Amino acid sequence: MDQYSKRERPDSIRELTKSEEKALQRTRSEHESAHSDSPTRGSLSDQEGTEAGEGGAEEAEDPDAPTTKRWTKSQDSALRESVRIHGEKNWKAIAELVPGRNHAQCLQRWRKVLKPGLVKGHWSFEEDQVLEFLVTQGCNNWGQIAERIPGRTPKQCRERWKNHLDPAINKGPYTEDEDSIILSAQERLGNKWSQIAQLLKGRTEDS
Repeated sequence: MDQYSKRERPDSIRELTKSEEKALQRTRSEHESAHSDSPTRGSLSDQEGTEAGEGGAEEAEDPDAPTTKRWTKSQDSALRESVRIHGEKNWKAIAELVPGRNHAQCLQRWRKVLKPGLVKGHWSFEEDQVLEFLVTQGCNNWGQIAERIPGRTPKQCRERWKNHLDPAINKGPYTEDEDSIILSAQERLGNKWSQIAQLLKGRTEDS
């Protein structure tokens, strides 16, 4: 919160509607009542959140999915056509036109890979500003945050914060003790850097 006390809101946030302002205020109040400190790596929910018009259960991968093989070009084409026909609401109906895929897989494939306008690659300064502002103001739902950053998915927002922008990240030189922990953990776990990073306070798999 302190880092924004003397800073104007990012331009990308200026056009919040009244309903969005109320939603953000509710989220901020809920966050402040549950966490007395500023947001840290552990204070934010790892859930990607509920996206507009969708139930949270739709976002999770179905453990009984018909197949986990790579998507084929024909399946991608079928998904695009089905979304064109049904829109982006009824994912069970959409999945009926995509052979070998269920509604959860179709939703994930569309939202994370095929949806027009998705942004991949480097984050811009303006995107980082919006992300920092929303998180430090108490918004702890990655789905809601992604809605304010066009083209970014909840997963992209979560990983950008946790691996790059979180002020709790230690970006200083590694100590001898940290090096020892890494070497020892790598012998036990192999190259599972995400798990290894959890053994080092303030470190991420990318730092």
